[in-house]
Amino acid sequence: MRMLTRLVILTLIAASISGQHLQGRSQKTELLVAVGILEEQVQDIKQKVVALPNSGALCPYPYKQVLDECFFLSKISLNWNQARQYCQGMQGDLATPRNVYALKSFIIDTASEVTEAWLGATNQSSEGTWNWLDGRPIASDFAGGQPDDAGGNEDCLDIRLKWHPTLNDYQCGVAQRFVCQYNG
Repeated sequence: MRMLTRLVILTLIAASISGQHLQGRSQKTELLVAVGILEEQVQDIKQKVVALPNSGALCPYPYKQVLDECFFLSKISLNWNQARQYCQGMQGDLATPRNVYALKSFIIDTASEVTEAWLGATNQSSEGTWNWLDGRPIASDFAGGQPDDAGGNEDCLDIRLKWHPTLNDYQCGVAQRFVCQYNG
């Protein structure tokens, strides 16, 4: 009888192990199918990403994309030099937009109450010669009669949102809002 009991117990153990093995095999098969589906989905996503048109810059927070550039409109007011330091602390600099009117639209859409903001240009190194901080000359987009260096003390560039054209020379020491551009 003992032998029969042992045989029954061994048979039950063998059946249990075999069942677990089959169950494990089934789970393994299900996992392999799921992995295969995920791999197909990853390939599909990769193809879609490659097929996307080049959308230009991808902007880190808090910058926003405007055409293929990244801008941030401040909520605080600083003078031109302080504003530039602030932007540099955000991995950028004062804005040097390739399209001033796209930037103007962005500012108006972001904060309609803003009437002017510092941009990244100055004539401090050579009076009367206006260049963006990236070295490009500013050939146009100044408002009528600008730059005028009123009082002999207007060496920094701001954008006037109610003017067209929109750029103006202004006193660097005046605190106003400003636009940073990401340099990544």
